[in-house]
Amino acid sequence: MSDTAEAIKLSGLTKHFRSNKAVDGVDLVVEHGTFHALLGPNGAGKTTLLQTMVKLLHPTSGHGHLLGTPLKKLSHRDFQKIGYISEGQDLPERVAVRTYLDSMRSFYPSWDRDLEAKLIKELDLPTQPAIRNLSRGQRMKVQLISSLAFSPQLILMDEPLGGLDPLMRHEVLAGLLELLSTESPPTVLISSHDVDEIEHVATHISYMAHGKIAYSASVEQMQNECREISLRGDRSKLPDRAIGICEQDGFVRYLDPAFTDDLPAEAESANLSLKEVFHYLARESRAA
Repeated sequence: MSDTAEAIKLSGLTKHFRSNKAVDGVDLVVEHGTFHALLGPNGAGKTTLLQTMVKLLHPTSGHGHLLGTPLKKLSHRDFQKIGYISEGQDLPERVAVRTYLDSMRSFYPSWDRDLEAKLIKELDLPTQPAIRNLSRGQRMKVQLISSLAFSPQLILMDEPLGGLDPLMRHEVLAGLLELLSTESPPTVLISSHDVDEIEHVATHISYMAHGKIAYSASVEQMQNECREISLRGDRSKLPDRAIGICEQDGFVRYLDPAFTDDLPAEAESANLSLKEVFHYLARESRAA
């Protein structure tokens, strides 16, 4: 593990495609040993951000570090400690699963065959068929096993649950949680627009919209500080930090991301789930 406090540290990271600012000055810190969910709607820039982090794309400006190493200096040896899983990742279609896993083993000195066998069993993955004959969920399981069996220090996952049925989503997350239960769990950054499954495992969340990180906090901080405020009256009474403002039945409702008990007499507050916070953040991003 690196000597730095952060597994990931990005500062002003930007990726432009001509006039499209897919990633626009992102600052992000992910601490070691955390399960950090990168949430946001499709088109928010999550995939571009992850691809830039693993050098599939070159940043337009800004800089970052993974496990203490600058992005531009990441080498093959560094990637032996980093697992990357993407929904659209290419796999050798004609190769059998068993052959593919055997070939991957040679790239990673820390590959754990016992862990590989355990994951294959728990994920119920057939190893004889060619990869081209696998279902979408089974292909994701192949990626999961090949990215976890070498016990990486950092795992980057780009929409791994997209398009999977509920059982497959549960099994993929179960495989990941198996690794997270070890004495030295890896750091996980997972992008998703599916809040339901992530809510139960995430320790930290960041919300991305229009290429920017709009909100970032630990789940504990979010639960302690985020409240839905309902206020009868006009918008003139709202604080500047109000997020996702909506009006209904004579009430104004909004998300207060830094709640205090100092409320007007006519106002009411309510705790929010991660999904409800997500909805307020999404409403705010659509209005921007």
